[in-house]
Amino acid sequence: MRRKHWILIFLFAGTILVLNPFYLYSDGGGHETTYQVEQIENDEMASHALSNSDQVVMCPGIRLCAAEEPAAENGGVEYDGHVDQFDEWTTGWYAIVVIDGQPYLPEDEYQNETVRLTLTEVDEMEAVEHAAKPVEESERPTDVRTAIETGSVTLYGDRIDMLERNEIIEHDGEYFMLTGSAGSSHWTEDGILGFTRAILSLLGIGLLVYYGWVLRKVNE
Repeated sequence: MRRKHWILIFLFAGTILVLNPFYLYSDGGGHETTYQVEQIENDEMASHALSNSDQVVMCPGIRLCAAEEPAAENGGVEYDGHVDQFDEWTTGWYAIVVIDGQPYLPEDEYQNETVRLTLTEVDEMEAVEHAAKPVEESERPTDVRTAIETGSVTLYGDRIDMLERNEIIEHDGEYFMLTGSAGSSHWTEDGILGFTRAILSLLGIGLLVYYGWVLRKVNE
């Protein structure tokens, strides 16, 4: 009876090893990246989230803000015809303008071949609402939800572009931001995972062959 138990162990171990690609880093392994996410709960956190988001233009900053600052000072600016240099404003590639720490909502209006660019003052939390993107717009929504629900998520061989861009995330009417990320090398990089899987599979096949041989001997 005890011998039969050992035979079953060979069968179980061999099967598990042969099936190892389905449970040993089934996502493929690779470079390890951990993202930490927190809910935006106050103006200070909102201001920090806005300053990091790719959906927000900071003035002064890396751009000249040639239209934004005059629009804030004068209640708006008008231009005749198509305004090529301000396409990024009128096509809406960013959601919020922050000038000297004050957030604004950029808007444009076309009338009689004239475009009027305006900035409407909003508070930090309103700005967060306008700048946020729903979690469903992420290329990896399941992983983003995991980060929101648990505070962090770790990926191997993949990255979350939404978090890499420091975008503000909306989920069930609440808003979240990236508070930290860290990357480190992992043993599954550089093809080591594939090599390990192959070795384990061969070992599993060997155990199954041995199981078959022992079972035949027992039944003889």
